[in-house]
Amino acid sequence: MQVRLIQDHADFMALAPRWDHFLAQLGQLTPFSCHAWFSAWLAASPDTALRLWLAEDQGELAGLWPLCVSENRWRERIGGGLEFLRNPETPFMDAWVRDASVLQAMVQAQQTQTGWRWLRLDGWLPGQALDDFESLAAGQPLLTIEPVAAPYVLLEGVWEDYWQSRSVRTRKAHRNVINKLEKTGTLEVKHWSQPEHVPMVLEVMTHLEARSWKQAEGRTLINDQRLQRFFAAFTPVAAARGWLSCYVLFLDGQAVAVEYQLAQGDRVWGLRGNYDEAFAALSPGAYLNLELIKRLFEAGYRH
Repeated sequence: MQVRLIQDHADFMALAPRWDHFLAQLGQLTPFSCHAWFSAWLAASPDTALRLWLAEDQGELAGLWPLCVSENRWRERIGGGLEFLRNPETPFMDAWVRDASVLQAMVQAQQTQTGWRWLRLDGWLPGQALDDFESLAAGQPLLTIEPVAAPYVLLEGVWEDYWQSRSVRTRKAHRNVINKLEKTGTLEVKHWSQPEHVPMVLEVMTHLEARSWKQAEGRTLINDQRLQRFFAAFTPVAAARGWLSCYVLFLDGQAVAVEYQLAQGDRVWGLRGNYDEAFAALSPGAYLNLELIKRLFEAGYRH
């Protein structure tokens, strides 16, 4: 077993075919574990100090543990630290290993590196790798692990049953939203998922981010050039692999709300949602959210 540390971005880029093949063999290839997800972020954020631990057994990949030097400035007073290589849109992380012995070898290699005073592993997906790591790293100083706890909608049964299970107050409020919007103009929800839709997806996202209430708080792609570059790089990949799922609500031909999602198998992950603040009184975001849940039921998604 050989474990090596990869820090050069070019060396990381060269791993693309082996990376995805290895994760596919493990049954853990998702939009958020694929090589393109990380390479798009490294290209968008070239100053990121990569620290990838890679394990090989007789020349074949056996483990991947993507970390980077932390940018948490407030912890500089206690020395440098490492954290998962993740961008603000990454819902969960993991260490992908063939078996527990591989993880043990990578943990031992990481612990022998000098200059790292702490390790923060937020968003770790609960599972065998996390359980094994907590056992292997017991006693490591200044280790913090926050497993992922993302909210989700379980799409069991059919839409009609789900809708009837909502409270009377919720259903009444949504009917009021529908009535207000329909009285205002013509409604249309478009679903964009194909490679030819990518320019429109990026254009509508940017347009509505600029007109969102989040703009005033500095929480949009307009305020974060790294995220803007990331979505521009990853969205074409997502479309080519059949993962892209973007819903847009139009009112009289004008885009007023958008939901950017990634879908794989029977699962859908919502990443960014925005609406035009000028139409806030009409609740276009709430309308679109419920409409897309209805469509996900109809399409056979489960999570």
